[in-house]
Order: sequence, then C-alpha cells, then structure tokens
Amino acid sequence: TSTTFSTEEDYPTLWNVDGYDDSIIDFDRRVGKIYDYLKQRNILESTILIISSDHGFIHNALDRLPMMMRLPGQEKAGVIGGNTQRLDIAPTLLDAIGVPQPDWMEGHTMLDSKYNQVGSEFIFSSGSRSGKSAEGAIWSVSLPVAPWFTLGRQLLIYCDQGFILDMESMEISQGKIDGSTMVCKDAISNEEAHQILLSHLKNKGYDWE
Repeated sequence: TSTTFSTEEDYPTLWNVDGYDDSIIDFDRRVGKIYDYLKQRNILESTILIISSDHGFIHNALDRLPMMMRLPGQEKAGVIGGNTQRLDIAPTLLDAIGVPQPDWMEGHTMLDSKYNQVGSEFIFSSGSRSGKSAEGAIWSVSLPVAPWFTLGRQLLIYCDQGFILDMESMEISQGKIDGSTMVCKDAISNEEAHQILLSHLKNKGYDWE
C-alpha cells in the first residue's frame, strides 16, 4: 500500500480521506496490472472485466455507485443512461455470452437498449432495523419482529426520485438520487410510491393487516 497522501500513523477517527485517496491509487494500479496481464497473455478479448463497488458501512441506496464493464469487442461500448442495479449484472453476463436468462433470475440485461432509457423501471432496495451489534468480525442485526422481522425500511427508486418507507411508522419520505443528471417528466407522487412499495412487499410474501 502506498502512502502518497496518508502516513503510517494510526488515525484517531474513521473515514480518513487521505487513506481513501491512497486506496484509490492502489486500486487503479492493480486494475492496470490485471489489464496488462490479460493483454500480454492474449486473452483480453475473451475476458469480461467488471469494476464495481458497494456503499461501505455508510449505506444509502440514494447514492449512486460506480460500475464499469468491459466486453470483448467495441460494438457494445457506451454509457447506460437509465438506472441499473446489482441484479442486472448476472443477466448482462448471460446475454454477453449468448446464454438465455432463466425465468427465476431477477434483473435485466443492460445490453438491451430499451432499458437504457431514463426512468424505465422501478428499483427496490431495503434496509435493516436499527440495533446492529458487532462481535469481532461478525455483524448481526437484532429485533427480528414479525411481520417485518429485520426489515426496517423499504426503498423505491424511479428515474431521479427516491422514496423511503419507514416500516415502523409506515410513513414515506422522498429524496433525490445523489448526482443524478436525469430529466424526468413522469414523476410519481408519494402516494403512488407508497402503493407501489406495499404491492412489492405483498408480492415478496409479507403479510400484515
């Protein structure tokens, strides 16, 4: 690990920016080495490369995540304009290698142009209840109470809109997707988002009065 920005000392606070900057430099170098290795072995054009990330410990589904995918050949190059999610990676890989997507697999291929349009579909996410506890390297979530068990909030993303349903109060709040450049003409209301989220929960097997 390089120390271009950071030092060898132990920092008294978490989320040290200099440490993260050094991690980015190290990551870029490692990706470059992998790319060069594949090229030298003459297998780059038979390899699919995917670079992505998660939210870390500060999880917020309204924050956009980076994702880059390199497919063999240049005919499928471009930028996806609509919203995507992790569930779309597996269908995209199957599409890229010519394997049909099974019926049980959720998500869609990002190579289908109809899904690259702004606001093309609903994206659902969820968050756990509060009450997390850590023992060593193991994290657990407490308060498994019916009917939601560990589910603390349900999220809906549509176009540049984000809706958060609090599972305890059943109140819904609205926000914007961080860094979104989408221009959406068919926005949905809080009431519409509330009904969409409740229907989604019913479809997933949750039952309540």
